[in-house]
Amino acid sequence: MKNIFDSEGKLMTFLDGFADVMVLAILWVICSLPIITVGASTTAFYSVMMKLVVGEESYVVRSFFKAFKENFKIATIVWLILGVIGAVLLTSIYIVLNTKTIGGVFQYALPLYVIIFLFYYMVLSAAFAYIAQFYDSVRRVLKLSWQFVVKYIWSFLIMTVVDIVMWVIVIKGFTVFIVFLPEISGFVHAYLLNRMFAKEIKN
Repeated sequence: MKNIFDSEGKLMTFLDGFADVMVLAILWVICSLPIITVGASTTAFYSVMMKLVVGEESYVVRSFFKAFKENFKIATIVWLILGVIGAVLLTSIYIVLNTKTIGGVFQYALPLYVIIFLFYYMVLSAAFAYIAQFYDSVRRVLKLSWQFVVKYIWSFLIMTVVDIVMWVIVIKGFTVFIVFLPEISGFVHAYLLNRMFAKEIKN
């Protein structure tokens, strides 16, 4: 029984890991607040989380800010490009849903808009995860990200479904659950992304 609580026990290992993930999530939220830094913050989040899920990371805060600084330029440029695309897509969906004249004409296209936005969401995840793992140009990051999503579409669909389900739970009234949203989502993303990158490196 006492072995459970010693420094090498499973319970202590779990609690240490959970605390690291909580700290990482807090860092991500705080560093994403200026909006323009969302790209760098998300890249740093992926960089550390993908190591945490395989037990390779010990210094969460230091590693987060190291990845944040190293990838700031490319992650910010990619975020600005993808952010504009996302804004256009959301605006289009809003118009279709809320404007009787213009929206009515394109109402039939709503499912297509939703599918495009979901694919965009997957590309967004792939882009920052790719930056967290590899040094490359903005052009190649954007190109390889959508190709990566197409190649591993089922894994990205799982990630997206998990995110949607958690947001639905929060919206339905379990507001306190939002505290655990980045941790659970990040863990699922990191676990699946690690498997995808491992296959790519092996090939």
